[in-house]
Amino acid sequence: MKIFFKNLSGFFSPSIEIIKKCLKMNSPCEEWLRGSPTRNNVLFLIFFSFLSCCFSFYFPGTINLHEYGASLSAAEALLEGLRPYRDFIPLNAPLNFYIPAMLMKYFGIHLSSLLLYFSLGHMVILLLAVLIGRHYFKTRLAYFLFIFVFLPQVFLNSMNGFQYFFSLLSFLFTILFFERSDKRLLFYSGICGAIGFLFDFAIGMVFSMVIILGFLLLFISNRWDKKKTRESIETYFKAIAVIGIPFFLYLLFSNMFFGFVETSGSLFNYRLGQTFLYPFLFLIFYFFDKGYVFFIANSSGKKIRKSIVVLLCFWVGLSIVSGIYFYQKKIIAAVRDVRALQIPRAQKVLLPIDQARDIETLVMIVKRSVSLKDKIFIYPDGGALYFFMERPFYGRFPMAGLSGFNEKWHEELMALLKKDPPQYVILPKIFNSLYEKIYLGNEKKRKAFNEIMWFISEHYTRKGTTLDAIIYKLNQK
Repeated sequence: MKIFFKNLSGFFSPSIEIIKKCLKMNSPCEEWLRGSPTRNNVLFLIFFSFLSCCFSFYFPGTINLHEYGASLSAAEALLEGLRPYRDFIPLNAPLNFYIPAMLMKYFGIHLSSLLLYFSLGHMVILLLAVLIGRHYFKTRLAYFLFIFVFLPQVFLNSMNGFQYFFSLLSFLFTILFFERSDKRLLFYSGICGAIGFLFDFAIGMVFSMVIILGFLLLFISNRWDKKKTRESIETYFKAIAVIGIPFFLYLLFSNMFFGFVETSGSLFNYRLGQTFLYPFLFLIFYFFDKGYVFFIANSSGKKIRKSIVVLLCFWVGLSIVSGIYFYQKKIIAAVRDVRALQIPRAQKVLLPIDQARDIETLVMIVKRSVSLKDKIFIYPDGGALYFFMERPFYGRFPMAGLSGFNEKWHEELMALLKKDPPQYVILPKIFNSLYEKIYLGNEKKRKAFNEIMWFISEHYTRKGTTLDAIIYKLNQK
């Protein structure tokens, strides 16, 4: 074990020495790193972020059938005249599939329309991160490390940037309001907060609650009087009402309101678990920046300086390793083991060979062997496959696994399976950790999952397989 750690330290020692030299007090490199971010730094990071978004668009990597499927199936359903929360149950908040549907209407019903939407979302959240970092970070070290670590998280996280952009923008306007006391900024914050809710109800609600809590804390700490607190809350909610009331009326007159409330409540905890990633990263690097400034101001003590240098070396090294891991993963995926999909709705999209071959095989089997009259049930994540196969989803559930989030939905799906069983069922060969986390997270979900799997085992016979999927056919009576 000692030999192992000795070799490990020897492996990292050159990198540690380089970092030490960079952070050595009063060296040219250290002086540059502790300087404030400039306009040229901002322009460089914007350009770097833009290139990364273009790279991610052309080399998306493995398709996340869960998140991609939620948007693809819902967008296509809209184009076919179906209404969300009434005719089908979507995973995402409205704007996350209304905008892709609009892009598909003008650019074609194709996977690249969704990839364009995701890339634009990544671009705007990165642009906002660059601008926020310029405003709040006092040193280039924290600023560049923040973007370098933030960027991979945007692309590795399957959620798109629009789900955070408007809520974070609302948060930024609120901070500016605290600094300048300009009520217009608070009004803009409320507008952005309401739009953020329409991209992701959990994220939008959490950020709004944090902002209101900030008002109350200022009142409790006697920094604000009762009048200013009341006026601020009123201004914020008036701005929310500008967006909220028309949306409420649209839902009400479209007979979608109660379905929207039910869906939002059922999926709130699931979406809530993905809420804190970006704000958490910002806070970590904000305190890192403060710590580095403190280190510069208190660098006279040798022991303190040495311990902080070690901490900074560890932080810088960890940040660089996490960033390099993402970039090498993307670059390797771009130069080998990828090819273009050969199906109409994803033509020329580059994917890993194994996933491309599996999707193509499954689509080919369905188109050649399954009549258009025959219904197909894909469980638990069928949204993307329904889209590629150009087949309607079963019942009201493009993502059938969501039925386990609500007892009423599960009963509806089971009743439909018994009354009008589909001729074919497609299941994944392996229910990986993502499926287990989403669909088997508690006893209620496991019970619903087991009941569906029991029904399939009792009424269906295995007819074929692909690399990742199993195809079942309904037993003849």
